[in-house]
Amino acid sequence: MTIVIALPETTVRDALVKILRKRLSSDAWKIVESGRELEDAVMTFHPELVVMDTLLPEKDGLSVLYELRRLPEDQQPEILLLSSLTSDRIVAEVARLQPAYFTT
Repeated sequence: MTIVIALPETTVRDALVKILRKRLSSDAWKIVESGRELEDAVMTFHPELVVMDTLLPEKDGLSVLYELRRLPEDQQPEILLLSSLTSDRIVAEVARLQPAYFTT
């Protein structure tokens, strides 16, 4: 399994990294800092799973998710989307883009 993580909240990101270091080799996962880096990483690293937040610098997570959904279906990674935003508009947009898992 290959994973890209785009989580600006360091507590969650650091906990996930601690788990990944125990379970996977370092070439199986990648940490990125922004939405633009996330898009680039998906295109070059071809992860099976993306763990991301809706709040990302440079390009927000929903915009990135929209772009990922435009990829051919066999190139789309599974998405685990985290968000502290729970407005009706955000929830409706997330439902439309259908990540594998969404949590607030």
